[in-house]
Amino acid sequence: MQLKLPQLSMLYHMLQNNILTLSGWSQDSAAFNEALALQARAFDYLQQPINTAFNDIAAADVIIGWSLGGQLAIKLCTKLKPKLLVLLATPKKFVNDASYKIGMDAEIFANFVNNFGKDTEGTLQKFKFLICQNDQYAKNILKKLILSNSNYAEQWLHELATNDLCEYDFSNLPPTLIIHGLNDQLVNYQQAELLQQKIPQAKLTILKKAAHA
Repeated sequence: MQLKLPQLSMLYHMLQNNILTLSGWSQDSAAFNEALALQARAFDYLQQPINTAFNDIAAADVIIGWSLGGQLAIKLCTKLKPKLLVLLATPKKFVNDASYKIGMDAEIFANFVNNFGKDTEGTLQKFKFLICQNDQYAKNILKKLILSNSNYAEQWLHELATNDLCEYDFSNLPPTLIIHGLNDQLVNYQQAELLQQKIPQAKLTILKKAAHA
């Protein structure tokens, strides 16, 4: 079935009983369920090693991914074949390199990884403030945002650093909603614009007073 973008909202409501959510790195896996009042399966990939995390994951009609979770959601579409994909604050490439200049500075990211190894809890708290920085609802988000650590957190940090969708084949993705905050301090909103250009059936919404959360 070939869907037009105006049909996406209707499809979302029709299929809300079979929604899979993937939160961002360090975020509580069920963050979407409360924030969006969803009846969804929150898949906690952070508590599993990368090489086996998605071996037994069940199919879903809608996949919603936030940040790293959005990158993972894109790749899962080949396996799970959802009818709708929703990407929140999702980077095409999180960390800069010689050919990509709108990600996070590589040295800043390396310092973050180093600090995380030395002072995990303190670094997570600083990360929490970065997520909310310049958001009009920052105070409320800070109260509700739950951070989650795991034995595999550094593995997934490495995945965040190395995951590169610049040469990814987006041609088989389902209709896709891309939502991004203009004030996002972690993933520049221009990354959302690049994703929209690459995903054939994509609709982009930029939230002018929102940040990464």
